[in-house]
Amino acid sequence: MLVPLVNAGNVELRLVAAKEGAEAWPIGWVPDGKKDRDMLPALFEFLNVEIVDVPAAEAITAIQSRLKAPFLFDHNNLVRHRIDLTKPVKLPAGKTYYRRIIDRLLFQVGLKAEIRLDDAGQPLVWITTVKK
Repeated sequence: MLVPLVNAGNVELRLVAAKEGAEAWPIGWVPDGKKDRDMLPALFEFLNVEIVDVPAAEAITAIQSRLKAPFLFDHNNLVRHRIDLTKPVKLPAGKTYYRRIIDRLLFQVGLKAEIRLDDAGQPLVWITTVKK
């Protein structure tokens, strides 16, 4: 696994054998004091929506293309908790915003989303399980 080491302000990358409990390079960084609205304003754009029995993966992909931000999945935990993205999801007709749509759809399949920043400071959507 790739591990960052900071020494006197310099970052050095080391390749080390993976082991239980070892800290790996994070998938994005948890923003320090920034709100989702500041990092990805498109999440709070309102739209009319209705989703009826669409596979979760298809619904997530459609939202990702509209937000123009990368969606990264915690594949290890999806497998560990047997998350099935082919399971159909639904959302009643109404006016809402993307963040709420994402939260409601993901919850139906046991997932949640976090907005993080990549190493270049750009937002990404990290999708993981609601279980730890």
